[in-house]
Amino acid sequence: MPTGDREKDGKLPGMGGAFNSLNLTMYAYGHQNPVKYVDPDGNLVIEVVLNKDRNIAGKIHITDDFGNEVKLSAPTPYRSAAVLGYALHRDTVTSNGDTPTGTYEIKDTVVSSSQNKSSYGPMRIRLDPISGDALSAKENGRTGIDIHGGDSVTLPGRTGLKQTQGCVRVSNENIQLIDNIVKNNRDARNTPAYENQKLMNEILGNSTNQKDILKVREE
Repeated sequence: MPTGDREKDGKLPGMGGAFNSLNLTMYAYGHQNPVKYVDPDGNLVIEVVLNKDRNIAGKIHITDDFGNEVKLSAPTPYRSAAVLGYALHRDTVTSNGDTPTGTYEIKDTVVSSSQNKSSYGPMRIRLDPISGDALSAKENGRTGIDIHGGDSVTLPGRTGLKQTQGCVRVSNENIQLIDNIVKNNRDARNTPAYENQKLMNEILGNSTNQKDILKVREE
């Protein structure tokens, strides 16, 4: 919330919102650094960046509804969290292949039973493909692509993460943290502070769609 103190208000979420003059000029897009700063799309986004060699762990980056980076636990950002999308074969469109790239909507959380904790860890977060190879895989009949934890292994290049049958795997600790972030973000949408930030976001011409998505890409 604004305090009336120009210096403090300039540090509000969203890079100061309407209280930072650079946010109000159409000629200073991305604070004159559009490579580093981009307008938020109104979604909580979990970006999974997989290595082209899927046997090597990738990274995760998370932003909230307003484009603010969400950290794993201060001062370590999610980008340092390892993630694996390595499965039984390389064809991402067919069953048991590597995790398909593309966009998924984040659905609900399924708590693991004692019988499947070894495979999924404490929980798995269900995903619904909506674009890219992910959607092609869904249209080809592929199902059950989620993000979850599970037992680790000690193998070179995998940083302790075990291959899956096509899901995205993170550590057991990180799947719990990711689940908490998604839930906390959804809970925050019902607060006055969120509504104020949403209004400010719309004044700046940015959308707030309140949809949680996971994007998978390679580099």
